[in-house]
Amino acid sequence: MAAPRAGVGRCANSPALRDDVMAMLTSPDDLGKVVAHVRSLGLEPREAERRWDHIGGVIVDASLQPRTKYKAVVLPRVRKVISQWPDAAVLSGFRRRLESDDLSDFLGWSPASRKLTVVADLTAALHSLGIETVHELAACYDGGDREQQTRRALRQVKGVGPKTVDYIAILTGSTGHVAVDMHIAGFVRAAGAHSGDYRALNALITRAASELGCSAGALDAAIWNYMSGRDRRGDTDA
Repeated sequence: MAAPRAGVGRCANSPALRDDVMAMLTSPDDLGKVVAHVRSLGLEPREAERRWDHIGGVIVDASLQPRTKYKAVVLPRVRKVISQWPDAAVLSGFRRRLESDDLSDFLGWSPASRKLTVVADLTAALHSLGIETVHELAACYDGGDREQQTRRALRQVKGVGPKTVDYIAILTGSTGHVAVDMHIAGFVRAAGAHSGDYRALNALITRAASELGCSAGALDAAIWNYMSGRDRRGDTDA
């Protein structure tokens, strides 16, 4: 079947076309295995926003979380930023804090860590986009051209990949994004489904959520909570 010509049919960012792309990235067999695995475990995705109303908290959370224990290491530091730097709820306030305070000392984080550079670079990227509040950042994740522009700008930051870009969307309250990490990939493997690249896994979880009648974000959170809890218990894949 011929692809729609430019200016004819569905636009590049239309929901229908995105659904078609997700369908091409996932097989019915893999989709069925993931849905069956969710049901067999009795997972109950809950529709609840994971959101910080504090842009400094969003930036610190997104910058520190890769390959780091979240509840023990990242979350206490994010809460400290939010509670002790209320002025950093907006980007201009957070930028002033980065200029006047020693972030490494404040967070108890190694000054040589690349993650502190990511904090500064993400802050600069959001400033270049004209973002001041979490609400404004959330509006950028509109599924259209504005989101693509935002994604391109954030991906220019060294150390920020597609997972972090999607994770930032989740931290602003999106329930339509999935941040594919080792827990999501491990869950898919445990289901006996094919573990593809980032886009394929993202599409698989998104389509599974649709089959289960929940948002992609709710399923993402349910899988993450199950897999991280299993890791703490020391369980392994069968």
